Amino acid sequence: MRDKFINFQRTYLTRQNKYYNYGANLFESILESAVFIFVAATLNFILLNFVNMCWHTYRSTYIGKVFLDQFGNNHDDFLKILKGDLIGLSVELSLAAFIFCLILSCIFQFFYLARFFHGAGSFLYKLIYWGMPFTVIVSYYYYSRPGYEFEYYRTAYMLYSFSTICVFNLCFKISNKLIPELGALIGIASGAVKALARRANSKPEDQPRDETDIESEDGPELPFSA
Repeated sequence: MRDKFINFQRTYLTRQNKYYNYGANLFESILESAVFIFVAATLNFILLNFVNMCWHTYRSTYIGKVFLDQFGNNHDDFLKILKGDLIGLSVELSLAAFIFCLILSCIFQFFYLARFFHGAGSFLYKLIYWGMPFTVIVSYYYYSRPGYEFEYYRTAYMLYSFSTICVFNLCFKISNKLIPELGALIGIASGAVKALARRANSKPEDQPRDETDIESEDGPELPFSA
């Protein structure tokens, strides 16, 4: 019994094991995502309250009153936002931006685009070539969703721009850790087929005796293991 437990520990619970590494990366990514979403939602809430304060101050000025008299119909979107639940809106903006950016980054990771166009470069480069386009896509997707049907697209863009910029780089980092590329999956499948073929063609006395021997066979490493 003790030998079986030692074999299980060596096989599945060591830091060199690819499943252990993937589980550790997954847990780390979940914690990191929760922290980033919380920080983005908090900053969103502070920013929305600051805009609300500035808007009410602007409305009390002479220029603000003139603006409301001439363009009173153009600020309905802002009034709808500022009169609503700012805490719920802040959390929703951060979650929506994170989920959509994560889906996009996983697609780019799978098809090799993230390796060639996101890996190198400064944050300013990534912000221009990835953050801004992601903001356009995310804001356009949620532009007319139920609950917040904006009359103007620029309103949705302004709302989602801050949340998207906060989380898009993290989404690429998570997808790089957890999502294999297309060629890596083909290599894994090819290695698995070859291993099965070797076992099918081997003699009964050549079969491994226990699970430790089976796990120790040479095979392709997972591309996302540390």
